[in-house]
Amino acid sequence: MIFRHSFVEYMRGRGFEIIPIDHEDEMHYANNYLTIAPRHIMAVAGQSKALQQRLADAGVTVEWIPLESLIDGYGAAHCMTQVLKRASAKQ
Repeated sequence: MIFRHSFVEYMRGRGFEIIPIDHEDEMHYANNYLTIAPRHIMAVAGQSKALQQRLADAGVTVEWIPLESLIDGYGAAHCMTQVLKRASAKQ
């Protein structure tokens, strides 16, 4: 299959909202987060106020975790996890 659009365009076409991350936040591992529930993530503390506001405006709840020791090793929230099996809330 050949894609003629960028990944961002593809995701938007699938109904996803893209929240931009500035270069400074990217360098502080803002895009290395872990989704823990719908619209609820665990992310590296210390991101810009602008990104914090964009996430809040999009209805994303963020658990800001101090991960300075981990990012010194070039990893962050997503890198420190293992796959979880979630049980249905109906059980």
